[in-house]
Amino acid sequence: MRAASGAIIAILLLVSSCTFNYGEASLADDLERGLPDTSLVELRQLIVQGDRRRIELRAGLAEYYAEDGLQLLYDVSFEERNGDGELLSYGTAGEIQLTVETEDVELGGGVEFYSQSEETLITSERFTWDSDERILRAAQVESVRLERDDGTVIEGRGFEARLAESLFSFAAASRGSLVVEDAGSDEEAAAEAGTDD
Repeated sequence: MRAASGAIIAILLLVSSCTFNYGEASLADDLERGLPDTSLVELRQLIVQGDRRRIELRAGLAEYYAEDGLQLLYDVSFEERNGDGELLSYGTAGEIQLTVETEDVELGGGVEFYSQSEETLITSERFTWDSDERILRAAQVESVRLERDDGTVIEGRGFEARLAESLFSFAAASRGSLVVEDAGSDEEAAAEAGTDD
């Protein structure tokens, strides 16, 4: 899961390095928050990390609220590619809110990350990123699904990913099927598991 962790860290670092907020805020949000200091439509940001990696971030609308210290991104997608242009990971989020001072991030509106090397898709309606602790979380009420290309599917609530250690866990209601390759042959076996916490 290191590549999936890398993809998630890459998008979170990319968002926290932006100086804009992206989003399609409602009129009620605009009136409550006031007008943004900066707005951009159809933003495309390219970040090159040496000759090894390239990350492209796209957002339908970007808004920055200096007084609130918030960056809002809506209709967001990203791709991460290696130096040869091969796709490493990609993802989408309906909305992202970055608190500039702490670099904590809330991702919502349907979020998904896919890692090519890990062949893993992670999806949920909403995640939070704690920048200090480097932990990605989903609320206890949010269902998170990890799905591998080999057929392994794990779904549960109370998701927490300690990305520095590549450790993923669920607090409750975990279920799914784990595909295990038999060391003695090319055949695969599926094991069903579940908890009703």
